[in-house]
Amino acid sequence: MIVVRTRCLNVWRNLAVEEALLDRFSAEAQPLLFLWRSAHAVVIGKNQNPWREANIPLMNDDGCALARRISGGGAVYHDEGNLNYSFIVDRRHYKGSRVFAVVLAALHTLGFHAARMGRTSIGVDGRKVSGNAFCLRRGAALHHGTLLVSSDRARMGRYLRSGTSAIRSRAIASQPAETVNLRELQPDIGIGNVEAALVQSAAGEFGAVAESRGDDWLEAVVRKDDCGRMASWDWLYGQTPSFELDIERTLAGLSARLYANVTDGRIGEARAMLRDPSSGVVALESRLQGVRFDVAEIAERLRPVAAALQEGLEYALARAFVTA
Repeated sequence: MIVVRTRCLNVWRNLAVEEALLDRFSAEAQPLLFLWRSAHAVVIGKNQNPWREANIPLMNDDGCALARRISGGGAVYHDEGNLNYSFIVDRRHYKGSRVFAVVLAALHTLGFHAARMGRTSIGVDGRKVSGNAFCLRRGAALHHGTLLVSSDRARMGRYLRSGTSAIRSRAIASQPAETVNLRELQPDIGIGNVEAALVQSAAGEFGAVAESRGDDWLEAVVRKDDCGRMASWDWLYGQTPSFELDIERTLAGLSARLYANVTDGRIGEARAMLRDPSSGVVALESRLQGVRFDVAEIAERLRPVAAALQEGLEYALARAFVTA
């Protein structure tokens, strides 16, 4: 088995590394374990809707990154207190149960009463500590997951949405679950303890560690273009399955209504209006068609109308629409 570690905390770069390692895996290669963390970010599944899964405007205000991975499944929160593990193996020999067994054995070694929760999660005493997802590509299989060691669960709760969105979509929806950090259960536990236990357990299942590699080796694996694609608007938002939005909001005495179809992250068909007690109804749809479903771009389109009614109204409207 080959173990790869990185000190980089850039979520887009590390997801690009995952994909590059998956794409270059050959049938003759040894099983690989990539261990990494990231600065605070929300990572959604390949087929999810970011506006339904996360509070995008709040994340932007706080400098929290949004990322979309190549596997399916639900949204998860990452920060430096969360350890990510990525197993890449020959597809012919891949069984999800083997990877789950590795993670469970590592947690048991550390003294946690861990068990599977549903199809993709691991919990301790009924509270989730790990979420898993999968990607099969050509002759290789990627099985990756999270381990909550000492994450900021307050931030997690602020950024991840609870499913009350007004968005109607066939995109995969996350299944909320109560979470707990391993450190909340054992105060002396740390990332290093968990990582060491995971490597030891993986070696027992996939073979002794033949090589350990780091960032110098990874420089030749991942291209800047790959990292740029992971951070691009087209991948993060434009990849979103089509959805509909129908909301009404009252802001500072003004009534706003928006119905829109959004495809590839852009507003298509739209019916939108702003009702002002003094000036009546103001139609907005012609200003919104074709615009990205983004606070800054929507606000810019609405400024000529909204700002004339009330200072800053365009941003209030845009945030209300995007966080519906």
